[in-house]
Amino acid sequence: MQSILRVGDASAAIERAAEWGFEAIELICKSGPNGEPLPWDDEEKRAIRETLHRTGIWLSSFCVGSFNRCGLVDPGPVGMERIRESLKEITRIAEELGAGVILVPFFGRNAIKNEDDRNRVVEGVSEAAPIAEKCEVILALEMTASADMMRDIVERIDNPFVKLYYDIGNMRGAGFDNASVLRELGELVAAVHIKDRPLGGPNVPLGEGDVDFESVRDALKEIGYDRSLILETPAGQNPEVEAKRNLSFVKSIWG
Repeated sequence: MQSILRVGDASAAIERAAEWGFEAIELICKSGPNGEPLPWDDEEKRAIRETLHRTGIWLSSFCVGSFNRCGLVDPGPVGMERIRESLKEITRIAEELGAGVILVPFFGRNAIKNEDDRNRVVEGVSEAAPIAEKCEVILALEMTASADMMRDIVERIDNPFVKLYYDIGNMRGAGFDNASVLRELGELVAAVHIKDRPLGGPNVPLGEGDVDFESVRDALKEIGYDRSLILETPAGQNPEVEAKRNLSFVKSIWG
Protein backbone atom coordinates (compact mmCIF):
# COMPACT_ATOMS: atom_id res chain seq x y z
CA MET A 1 0.00 0.00 0.00
CA GLN A 2 1.34 3.43 -0.94
CA SER A 3 1.15 4.64 2.66
CA ILE A 4 3.89 2.30 3.90
CA LEU A 5 6.31 3.75 1.32
CA ARG A 6 6.02 7.24 2.83
CA VAL A 7 5.85 9.09 -0.48
CA GLY A 8 2.83 11.04 -1.69
CA ASP A 9 3.44 11.18 -5.45
CA ALA A 10 1.99 8.14 -7.22
CA SER A 11 4.81 7.68 -9.75
CA ALA A 12 7.47 8.10 -7.06
CA ALA A 13 5.66 5.52 -4.95
CA ILE A 14 5.74 3.03 -7.81
CA GLU A 15 9.49 3.64 -8.22
CA ARG A 16 10.06 3.07 -4.52
CA ALA A 17 7.97 -0.10 -4.48
CA ALA A 18 10.17 -1.53 -7.22
CA GLU A 19 13.38 -0.46 -5.45
CA TRP A 20 12.29 -2.13 -2.23
CA GLY A 21 11.43 -5.44 -3.87
CA PHE A 22 7.64 -5.36 -4.19
CA GLU A 23 5.75 -6.71 -7.19
CA ALA A 24 2.48 -4.78 -6.90
CA ILE A 25 1.16 -1.53 -5.43
CA GLU A 26 -2.10 -0.11 -4.15
CA LEU A 27 -2.23 3.61 -4.90
CA ILE A 28 -4.17 6.00 -2.65
CA CYS A 29 -6.45 8.40 -4.50
CA LYS A 30 -5.80 12.09 -4.03
CA SER A 31 -8.22 14.22 -2.02
CA GLY A 32 -8.99 17.89 -1.55
CA PRO A 33 -8.95 19.86 1.72
CA ASN A 34 -12.65 19.16 2.29
CA GLY A 35 -12.19 15.40 1.81
CA GLU A 36 -13.42 15.21 -1.77
CA PRO A 37 -11.62 12.55 -3.86
CA LEU A 38 -9.66 14.15 -6.69
CA PRO A 39 -8.82 12.49 -10.03
CA TRP A 40 -5.31 12.36 -11.41
CA ASP A 41 -4.92 14.69 -14.38
CA ASP A 42 -3.80 13.51 -17.83
CA GLU A 43 -0.13 14.24 -17.15
CA GLU A 44 -0.21 12.34 -13.85
CA LYS A 45 -1.95 9.37 -15.46
CA ARG A 46 0.62 9.30 -18.26
CA ALA A 47 3.44 9.30 -15.69
CA ILE A 48 1.78 6.48 -13.75
CA ARG A 49 1.42 4.34 -16.88
CA GLU A 50 5.02 4.96 -17.94
CA THR A 51 6.41 4.18 -14.48
CA LEU A 52 4.39 0.98 -14.19
CA HIS A 53 5.66 -0.15 -17.59
CA ARG A 54 9.28 0.72 -16.85
CA THR A 55 9.40 -0.86 -13.39
CA GLY A 56 7.22 -3.90 -14.11
CA ILE A 57 5.12 -3.14 -11.03
CA TRP A 58 1.50 -4.36 -11.17
CA LEU A 59 -1.13 -1.78 -10.22
CA SER A 60 -3.33 -4.05 -8.16
CA SER A 61 -5.78 -1.51 -6.74
CA PHE A 62 -6.81 2.00 -5.76
CA CYS A 63 -7.74 3.01 -2.22
CA VAL A 64 -10.27 5.83 -1.80
CA GLY A 65 -8.95 6.66 1.65
CA SER A 66 -10.81 9.98 1.84
CA PHE A 67 -14.09 8.03 2.04
CA ASN A 68 -13.33 7.48 5.73
CA ARG A 69 -13.87 11.23 6.22
CA CYS A 70 -16.49 11.96 3.57
CA GLY A 71 -18.07 8.85 2.14
CA LEU A 72 -21.18 6.84 1.38
CA VAL A 73 -22.42 6.82 4.98
CA ASP A 74 -21.57 10.41 5.94
CA PRO A 75 -20.69 12.60 2.94
CA GLY A 76 -19.75 15.56 5.12
CA PRO A 77 -19.30 18.89 3.33
CA VAL A 78 -18.77 17.18 -0.03
CA GLY A 79 -22.38 16.02 -0.33
CA MET A 80 -23.74 12.59 -1.23
CA GLU A 81 -24.27 13.33 -4.92
CA ARG A 82 -20.63 14.32 -5.40
CA ILE A 83 -19.37 11.33 -3.37
CA ARG A 84 -21.33 8.93 -5.55
CA GLU A 85 -20.19 10.61 -8.75
CA SER A 86 -16.56 10.49 -7.58
CA LEU A 87 -16.78 6.72 -7.09
CA LYS A 88 -17.95 6.34 -10.69
CA GLU A 89 -15.16 8.66 -11.87
CA ILE A 90 -12.50 6.69 -9.97
CA THR A 91 -13.87 3.46 -11.44
CA ARG A 92 -13.36 4.77 -14.97
CA ILE A 93 -9.81 5.86 -14.12
CA ALA A 94 -9.11 2.42 -12.68
CA GLU A 95 -10.10 0.87 -15.99
CA GLU A 96 -7.94 3.37 -17.85
CA LEU A 97 -4.83 2.64 -15.74
CA GLY A 98 -5.40 -1.10 -15.36
CA ALA A 99 -6.26 -1.35 -11.66
CA GLY A 100 -8.64 -4.27 -11.19
CA VAL A 101 -9.87 -3.37 -7.70
CA ILE A 102 -11.04 -0.23 -5.86
CA LEU A 103 -10.94 -0.30 -2.07
CA VAL A 104 -14.10 1.40 -0.79
CA PRO A 105 -13.53 1.80 2.99
CA PHE A 106 -16.05 2.16 5.81
CA PHE A 107 -14.19 3.36 8.88
CA GLY A 108 -14.06 6.48 11.04
CA ARG A 109 -16.99 8.77 10.34
CA ASN A 110 -18.14 6.34 7.66
CA ALA A 111 -18.22 3.17 9.74
CA ILE A 112 -21.49 1.26 9.28
CA LYS A 113 -23.24 1.58 12.64
CA ASN A 114 -26.88 0.68 12.00
CA GLU A 115 -29.44 -0.38 9.43
CA ASP A 116 -29.83 3.14 8.02
CA ASP A 117 -26.08 3.25 7.35
CA ARG A 118 -26.26 -0.15 5.72
CA ASN A 119 -29.05 1.01 3.44
CA ARG A 120 -27.04 4.08 2.38
CA VAL A 121 -24.11 1.84 1.48
CA VAL A 122 -26.27 -0.54 -0.53
CA GLU A 123 -27.93 2.35 -2.38
CA GLY A 124 -24.70 4.21 -3.12
CA VAL A 125 -22.67 1.21 -4.26
CA SER A 126 -25.59 -0.13 -6.30
CA GLU A 127 -25.56 3.12 -8.29
CA ALA A 128 -21.87 2.68 -9.19
CA ALA A 129 -22.00 -1.11 -9.70
CA PRO A 130 -23.17 -1.08 -13.36
CA ILE A 131 -20.20 1.14 -14.27
CA ALA A 132 -17.84 -1.16 -12.37
CA GLU A 133 -19.25 -4.11 -14.30
CA LYS A 134 -18.86 -2.29 -17.62
CA CYS A 135 -15.26 -1.34 -16.74
CA GLU A 136 -14.55 -4.81 -15.28
CA VAL A 137 -13.29 -3.21 -12.06
CA ILE A 138 -14.22 -4.71 -8.70
CA LEU A 139 -15.60 -2.41 -5.99
CA ALA A 140 -14.18 -4.07 -2.87
CA LEU A 141 -15.90 -2.91 0.33
CA GLU A 142 -13.73 -2.90 3.45
CA MET A 143 -15.19 -2.90 6.95
CA THR A 144 -14.63 -4.65 10.26
CA ALA A 145 -17.79 -6.67 10.73
CA SER A 146 -19.17 -10.18 10.97
CA ALA A 147 -19.20 -12.42 7.92
CA ASP A 148 -23.02 -12.34 7.98
CA MET A 149 -23.14 -8.54 7.84
CA MET A 150 -20.56 -8.26 5.08
CA ARG A 151 -22.19 -10.99 3.01
CA ASP A 152 -25.64 -9.38 3.51
CA ILE A 153 -24.47 -6.03 2.11
CA VAL A 154 -22.80 -7.56 -0.94
CA GLU A 155 -25.71 -9.88 -1.68
CA ARG A 156 -28.21 -7.02 -1.44
CA ILE A 157 -26.21 -5.09 -4.05
CA ASP A 158 -26.20 -8.23 -6.18
CA ASN A 159 -23.55 -7.44 -8.76
CA PRO A 160 -20.58 -9.74 -9.57
CA PHE A 161 -18.23 -6.72 -9.53
CA VAL A 162 -19.04 -5.80 -5.92
CA LYS A 163 -17.08 -7.86 -3.41
CA LEU A 164 -15.08 -7.46 -0.20
CA TYR A 165 -11.64 -6.20 0.79
CA TYR A 166 -10.51 -8.29 3.76
CA ASP A 167 -8.05 -6.88 6.31
CA ILE A 168 -6.60 -9.66 8.46
CA GLY A 169 -5.16 -7.27 11.06
CA ASN A 170 -8.33 -5.27 11.61
CA MET A 171 -10.45 -8.37 11.83
CA ARG A 172 -8.16 -10.11 14.32
CA GLY A 173 -7.76 -6.93 16.36
CA ALA A 174 -11.56 -6.87 16.70
CA GLY A 175 -11.60 -10.46 17.94
CA PHE A 176 -12.59 -12.35 14.78
CA ASP A 177 -10.99 -15.65 13.76
CA ASN A 178 -9.61 -14.91 10.30
CA ALA A 179 -9.56 -18.46 8.97
CA SER A 180 -13.20 -19.07 9.90
CA VAL A 181 -14.44 -15.77 8.47
CA LEU A 182 -12.46 -16.19 5.25
CA ARG A 183 -13.97 -19.63 4.73
CA GLU A 184 -17.45 -18.20 5.33
CA LEU A 185 -16.92 -15.41 2.81
CA GLY A 186 -15.21 -17.55 0.19
CA GLU A 187 -15.48 -16.14 -3.32
CA LEU A 188 -16.61 -12.73 -2.03
CA VAL A 189 -13.02 -11.92 -1.00
CA ALA A 190 -11.54 -9.85 -3.83
CA ALA A 191 -8.50 -8.37 -2.09
CA VAL A 192 -6.50 -8.82 1.12
CA HIS A 193 -4.63 -6.40 3.36
CA ILE A 194 -1.74 -7.95 5.29
CA LYS A 195 -1.48 -6.39 8.73
CA ASP A 196 -0.87 -7.52 12.31
CA ARG A 197 -2.55 -6.33 15.50
CA PRO A 198 -2.95 -7.63 19.03
CA LEU A 199 -6.52 -8.04 20.26
CA GLY A 200 -7.87 -4.54 20.81
CA GLY A 201 -4.52 -2.98 19.95
CA PRO A 202 -2.87 -0.91 17.21
CA ASN A 203 -0.97 -2.00 14.09
CA VAL A 204 2.37 -3.65 14.85
CA PRO A 205 5.14 -5.17 12.69
CA LEU A 206 4.16 -8.51 11.20
CA GLY A 207 4.65 -11.38 13.63
CA GLU A 208 4.31 -9.22 16.74
CA GLY A 209 0.50 -9.28 17.02
CA ASP A 210 -2.18 -11.97 17.29
CA VAL A 211 -2.71 -12.81 13.61
CA ASP A 212 -2.15 -16.50 12.82
CA PHE A 213 -0.58 -16.07 9.39
CA GLU A 214 -0.29 -19.78 8.60
CA SER A 215 -4.02 -20.30 9.15
CA VAL A 216 -4.76 -17.24 6.97
CA ARG A 217 -2.54 -18.63 4.23
CA ASP A 218 -4.28 -22.00 4.37
CA ALA A 219 -7.77 -20.46 4.36
CA LEU A 220 -6.95 -18.23 1.38
CA LYS A 221 -5.63 -21.23 -0.51
CA GLU A 222 -8.76 -23.19 0.34
CA ILE A 223 -11.11 -20.49 -1.01
CA GLY A 224 -9.04 -20.14 -4.18
CA TYR A 225 -7.73 -16.62 -3.56
CA ASP A 226 -5.01 -15.88 -6.15
CA ARG A 227 -4.64 -12.09 -6.23
CA SER A 228 -2.20 -9.76 -4.48
CA LEU A 229 -1.38 -9.62 -0.80
CA ILE A 230 -1.14 -5.90 -0.05
CA LEU A 231 0.91 -4.86 2.98
CA GLU A 232 -0.64 -2.14 5.14
CA THR A 233 2.04 -2.23 7.81
CA PRO A 234 3.58 0.44 10.11
CA ALA A 235 6.32 2.48 8.44
CA GLY A 236 8.16 3.06 11.72
CA GLN A 237 11.22 5.28 12.03
CA ASN A 238 12.85 3.74 8.94
CA PRO A 239 10.18 2.93 6.32
CA GLU A 240 12.59 1.08 4.02
CA VAL A 241 13.86 -1.23 6.77
CA GLU A 242 10.34 -1.91 8.04
CA ALA A 243 8.87 -2.49 4.57
CA LYS A 244 11.60 -4.91 3.59
CA ARG A 245 11.37 -6.76 6.89
CA ASN A 246 7.60 -7.15 6.55
CA LEU A 247 7.92 -8.22 2.91
CA SER A 248 10.46 -10.86 3.94
CA PHE A 249 8.09 -12.06 6.65
CA VAL A 250 5.24 -12.52 4.13
CA LYS A 251 7.51 -14.43 1.76
CA SER A 252 8.59 -16.70 4.62
CA ILE A 253 4.93 -17.67 5.09
CA TRP A 254 3.70 -17.75 1.48
CA GLY A 255 6.91 -18.55 -0.36
